[in-house]
Amino acid sequence: MEPSTTIGAYIFNENNEILLLKSPKWHNKWVIVCGHVEFGEKLTDAVTREVKEETNLEVKKIEFLRVFDMIHSKEFHDENRHFVCHNFTCKALPGEIKLNEEASEYCWVKPEAALTMDVESATLESLKYYLKKRAISVGVGIMVLKNGKVLLGQRNPNKEKASSKLDGQGTWTMPGGKMNYGESVIGCAKRETKEETGMDLKDLKVICVNNDLGKSAHFITLGLLCVDPEDEPKAMEPETILVWRWFDLNELPSPMYFPSQRLIDAYKEKRFFNAAYK
Repeated sequence: MEPSTTIGAYIFNENNEILLLKSPKWHNKWVIVCGHVEFGEKLTDAVTREVKEETNLEVKKIEFLRVFDMIHSKEFHDENRHFVCHNFTCKALPGEIKLNEEASEYCWVKPEAALTMDVESATLESLKYYLKKRAISVGVGIMVLKNGKVLLGQRNPNKEKASSKLDGQGTWTMPGGKMNYGESVIGCAKRETKEETGMDLKDLKVICVNNDLGKSAHFITLGLLCVDPEDEPKAMEPETILVWRWFDLNELPSPMYFPSQRLIDAYKEKRFFNAAYK
């Protein structure tokens, strides 16, 4: 018997709750909408079809979450199966839920609350993966000024080489990055700047806090300022940042990495906290 390609859909409503179904096929455990991909069918089309068949709902904003193998699951009614599972998240459009024969009941529940329910193990693992992926991170952005000009680096346009959780490939950015566990704010700023530019910064101070939300990540960004550093920047990670240059604050390059642009805006406006998103 060959492995079967399947999809699973984490359907969210307007209250950011997920739809769980109680399924006899899974020994009455709570599961998500799932099913086989038909020959010639795209994965996202399979999501749309299965959701409609099992719940009568229509969905939008279908996004890939993770893929994994499920082999001989004791929670499934037929243990002698091998599924290659592709999980997605999506948003439910307004509509009435009508279950087919595959589920006996349904509920909308917050993702965190679902962790305490009798959820099928693979569904639970994907849910934990989703919550970890969506956790808020803390990062730093370092505004380095010299003779009135700001230091910016051009990220590689190749997403794989200029990896960024906030999709910064091809943009101009300040030095910065994610804080490590146990690291101080100033220590993180010095480390990131040293790793990216080779510069040893002194007299750093926090000038703003921004709430930065991208398509797949949420950061609280601490903006720091260093004025008139002694060193000149070098491209220490040339595959990630192609070049470092100095720019007039009123003549910035395009496109700008949006957290860096927001940091510059905060500096100009003398604004310490920005609660708004991107």
